[in-house]
Parts: sequence; C-alpha cells; structure tokens
Amino acid sequence: YNKIKQRKMKKASLFILFVVLCFTHISAQQANIGTKDTRDSVVVIKKEAVKKGMMYIPLPVFQFNTDKGAMFGLMMSVYNFGDGQYYPNTKSNIDILAQYSTKGSLETSIKYDNKYMFNDTRLIANAAYKYDKCYQFYGFNGYKSYFDNNVSKTFYYFDRRNILAEVNILRDFKENLKWKLGYSFNYFDNRNADLNNINKGKSKNEQFLGETLFEKYRKWGLISGDQAEGGIVSKINFGLRYDTRDQEAAPQMGIFAEADIEIAPKFLGTKHPYSKYEINWRQYIPLYKERLIFAYKLNYMGLLGENVPYYAIPPNNTVRGILINRIQSQDIVSSNLELRYLFPNVRIFKQNIAFGLNAFFDTAKAMREYKITFNGDERYRQEYEQYISMGSKEKWHSAAGFGFQVLINRNFIMRFEYGVPFNKQDNYGGSFYATGAYHF
Repeated sequence: YNKIKQRKMKKASLFILFVVLCFTHISAQQANIGTKDTRDSVVVIKKEAVKKGMMYIPLPVFQFNTDKGAMFGLMMSVYNFGDGQYYPNTKSNIDILAQYSTKGSLETSIKYDNKYMFNDTRLIANAAYKYDKCYQFYGFNGYKSYFDNNVSKTFYYFDRRNILAEVNILRDFKENLKWKLGYSFNYFDNRNADLNNINKGKSKNEQFLGETLFEKYRKWGLISGDQAEGGIVSKINFGLRYDTRDQEAAPQMGIFAEADIEIAPKFLGTKHPYSKYEINWRQYIPLYKERLIFAYKLNYMGLLGENVPYYAIPPNNTVRGILINRIQSQDIVSSNLELRYLFPNVRIFKQNIAFGLNAFFDTAKAMREYKITFNGDERYRQEYEQYISMGSKEKWHSAAGFGFQVLINRNFIMRFEYGVPFNKQDNYGGSFYATGAYHF
C-alpha cells in the first residue's frame, strides 16, 4: 500500500509542477477595470481584469504504472472570450487531449463548445477514441460484487476500445430555461485482458497468470455471448436545462438543474435497444461574501429495457476516493457535498489567478439491480455461487477528503484532491486526483 501511495503522490507532484510551468505559456488580451496594471509581478487585485481575445493553456501529461507503462501526451485548452462581454464566461472553447502509453493504451479526444453558435443556440460537439488495455471492471450492483484488495489489480482488468462521436444543441425556451437535443454514436470493442502485455517488465512475483473477473463473468454466463465483445450504441437524447448560476466554470451562487432522456433504438443501429433517464440538481450557496461557498449535487440515473447491454451501463464515478467503475447498476443515486474557500485573486504574468481549498463528502448507491443469473456450464456453478456468497447487501458507498485548486481567469481549473473511502470494499486505500476540469 505504501508503494502505491508513493507512486500516486509522485504523479500528483509532477502534475503540480507542470501547472506552475504552464503559467509561462498562457497568453491572452485583457482590458483592465480601474487602475491599469503594467507589471509582470504578483499582485493582489481588488477589481478583476475583464479578459478579451484568446487564451491558450498547454499542459504536458505524464504518469507511470507497471500495468500501463509510461503514459505521456499533451492536453490543450483554448478559450475565446470575444471582446469581453461574456466574461467570466467564454464565447467558445476547445479542449484537446492526446496521450499514449508504452504498453499500448491510447486516448485522444476533442471537445468544441460554442455558446453563441447561432444567436441563442449553443453547440457542443465531442469526438474521442480510447483504447484502454487495463479497463477496470469490478462486477455489478456495488457491494453485491465482492472486491478482494489482496489479489492483483490485473484480476479486475479487461481490454476496451471505444469510439465516440456526439453533438448537442441547446436553445433558450424561457428565462433561464433551455431545451436540449442531441445525437450520440458509441462503438465498444471489449476483449479479455492481454496478460502478456500487462506482465511485460514485471518480476514473476508481480505477474498475474490466472483468469480475470471479466473472463469469469463470461464463463458463468453473467455476460451473454452476444454482448461480451461489445457493439454499437446509437442514440438520441432530449431534455431541459434550468440555469441561474452566476458563472459556469466556477459558480459562486445559483442553481443548475437538468432532466434528460436518452433513447437507443434498433433502427438507429443499436444492437441491444434500451433507454436511459437522468435527473441532476446542483446548487451553490455563498456563506461568506464570495470566499466561502457551499456546493452540493444530487443525481439519479436509471436504465430501461429488457436486455440492457452491460457495456452501455454508465458507471458512477462521482465519489472521490473509491475505485473507478466500482458502482455499475440499473439505477444509481449519488450526492456530492463540498465546502470551498477562495483566496483573493492575484495577478501572475498578467493573468487573473485564484487559489482555493475544499473539503468534500461524496456518496452513491445502486438503487435497482442489474439482473444477472448463472447461465454457464454446470461445472462452474459452485465457483459462481461461492463468489456471489462473498458479496454483501448494497449500501451507501461513501468517501471524504480535501483538496486544492488553481483557477485561471475563472475558467481553467486544476483540482488536486485526496479522498478516503469509508469502506475497505471500495478501494485499496485513499486516492489522489489531479484533474483539469470544471467544478461540479
């Protein structure tokens, strides 16, 4: 465990160093409110400069683990503030990511978001290709699938390729209310883990040579043969969005609420038709000026259909501190509670920089089971029943932690967080997170 923790701390430290270095690459035009600051030194400002024009933030990406090898790449964020009338929001922005590992994993993605594409119509387009040779799979229905933190991590891997293309449009319906319409295409290609590749470079004691959990699920018939290797999910979605936030990326007050329905019918090419609904509520409450903010998020997601494919079940990964993909089920409810403190803005290299601290409590639960029944060879029934008997009744998966944030011009946000689960069934220990993302 200490070795795992040290590796994670090393990755977080490298990422922090990259953030500091990237400040020197930020370029943007600005018009100042109040007294003009022509110095390049670090100063505390009372009134924030309104950003204009373009801002570019390149970040190198590097991490290492023995399963994926060395992973390196580049993340680029491009922000268009126009002539400043939208600040602290942007007129449009682009996020690009490309990273590759020495053992073959690959991730490339591009996202384009134009809030004023056609007057009051917003366009969001996203395309991605991901090849994860260590995709994590812990079974279905939360704690009913036993997690053994004494076995090799490779036991919980399988090989996954995913191609994604999606586009969504949003348009004003009433004040603070928008309708949403979109289309998404997903192709999944799932295979058993390539153990020869994962074991490469490891000592004999570190190598895993047995069956993975994914292979056992296939052997037991919990994942049917016609679904095991994946397929196409082609779907349309529509919904409503209510938004009174004072700003999008780092809101300090207001409400954000969404209700969405997705339909993946056979005539659009989906191999196993199904539907999905999701309700999302967020609120931001200032407790002390614009410094201390309480934020919370409530979410409920459910799937409808007689034969929902396992690869279409979106895992709940909102609980910081538990394993990725630990909760996969037919219906999932989750909640995030967070207390944030923002220090006064400073000017660094003529940019509006803010630093913040946060403490959080996250929790989620599988509310309706994804139905699984033994459908394999009778020779394996005893093994299956032993595995099922090790599981326990589903309950809340909870974790708590703290973090540090860097906000650049109220849009680009780097979050460094550490979360600890309340139950050993949810992780090997605590987890570090270093992400470039919006606040929830």
